[in-house]
Amino acid sequence: MSLKDTFGKRLETITSDDILGKDVVDIEGRFIGVVEKVLINPQTLDLMGIDIDKGFFKKGHSLGKSYVSHVTSYAVFLSVEVVYEL
Repeated sequence: MSLKDTFGKRLETITSDDILGKDVVDIEGRFIGVVEKVLINPQTLDLMGIDIDKGFFKKGHSLGKSYVSHVTSYAVFLSVEVVYEL
């Protein structure tokens, strides 16, 4: 999907569907879980972070957007190494 800015330049965008259910991978390449929720500030509509689902019997966690390095079509990559099991 793409939009145009005020100068008519195309802006690449993604939707929540592009992020939900994607693998979350830390900076060392380890699988952390999958994106369960996208957290958005209701006043500014800015992305605040993501909730990570670790599976049926494991508690998930929330990560702020500063920990997200980039998003691809198949995974969300973190800019940090996870040093403990989530």
